[in-house]
Amino acid sequence: MNNEPVTPSPHGPAERADLVASLVRRLDDCRPSDVADVAIEELQRVLGARDVVLYLVDLEETDLHGEVSRHSPRRPVLPIAGNPVGDCYVSGTATTGEGPTTGDITLRAPVSHGFQRLGVLELVVAASADEKDDARLTTVAEGARTIAQAVLTKSHFGDALHQSRRTQEMSLGAELLESLLPPSTHSTQEVVVATLLEPGYSTGGDAYDYAVNGDTTHLAVLDAMGHGFDAALTSTVAITAYRNSRRGDQHLVATYQAMESAVADFGRGERFVTAILAELDTTTGRLSWVSAGHPPPLLVRADAIDDSLAMEPMPPLGTGLGSGAPTVCEEYLEPGDILVFYTDGLTEARDLDSTLLGVDGLVDLIRRGTAEGRSLPELVRALRNQLVDRDDAWVSDDATAMCVQWRGGRLADTADDVP
Repeated sequence: MNNEPVTPSPHGPAERADLVASLVRRLDDCRPSDVADVAIEELQRVLGARDVVLYLVDLEETDLHGEVSRHSPRRPVLPIAGNPVGDCYVSGTATTGEGPTTGDITLRAPVSHGFQRLGVLELVVAASADEKDDARLTTVAEGARTIAQAVLTKSHFGDALHQSRRTQEMSLGAELLESLLPPSTHSTQEVVVATLLEPGYSTGGDAYDYAVNGDTTHLAVLDAMGHGFDAALTSTVAITAYRNSRRGDQHLVATYQAMESAVADFGRGERFVTAILAELDTTTGRLSWVSAGHPPPLLVRADAIDDSLAMEPMPPLGTGLGSGAPTVCEEYLEPGDILVFYTDGLTEARDLDSTLLGVDGLVDLIRRGTAEGRSLPELVRALRNQLVDRDDAWVSDDATAMCVQWRGGRLADTADDVP
């Protein structure tokens, strides 16, 4: 196929439904490697679009890699910073810009599922003499969301979409964890979760997990001893025990004990995992958590950082040193509060002068991000960029952060609050 325009169907109220319905039908049946081709063909057919590019963000969240079609040698790559396509990705908002020639306009829409951003859809159409350009932008935004759903679904059934987002070879430990962990970002009306796991292509011991079950959001951050594949295996055992207990409707104490037993059996006293396990009641804001030798979470409230969630932790999982049930701590959040769970690899990051980032440095990075009004995914991306800007000297250990924002109880009007 080529990327030339075709005669569009007539503009009208049915246009958006036509695009979404045809995308759903064709993407449902296509191969994972054909997602970009199908999207391009339908945008051409319905909107008469040309120069259609489906950009997917790389795992580092630094560049957007364009898919024109599998038959085209052109594979544009754009940095997220400093261009309109990257601006669309950062803002999460569909935009209209000037076209390459007079009488054209460029439409851009984020390819996203809620706050989970996958890339940007960009295309050129002929400008309209009436108000239909806004309608077409809405149509493109709906189409981009449909494409995002297909990318997420089709990624389970083929490798092409994974390969298009990788820029390096991935270690066995990182491959194992990528197949196990949930997406790095998730959002509902009540809560947003955004995570950082670095170095993304060679992680081993660090891991995270979350699940949204009714009014309860379950959260976990773990750090297995060691590095590489053996550490990844230990984390996998711990997460599997965590999910097994959670899906059996066990409370935090029983879950801690199940994980302790599983890691001890697997490691035979030679491996351990630090962890923090939490449950957030998204109706009331009540947070409950236990710690197994893990750094305490931070609480960001009204641009201030509160470290009052510190507690005396239980010993790490797998050591057999814990006696009795762990202490379950509780705190009530306020709407807009952000929780930050992290591993010590983050605060022990060093620059080229061997200066530790430390908790104070982490707090400063978060404070600056919130003061700038960044969305939670953008705050986490900025944190990753700050670490990488340390000339890779910080990557001496896995570094993980999970940021969780409670948005309040269920919103009466969801249309303006959930992207």
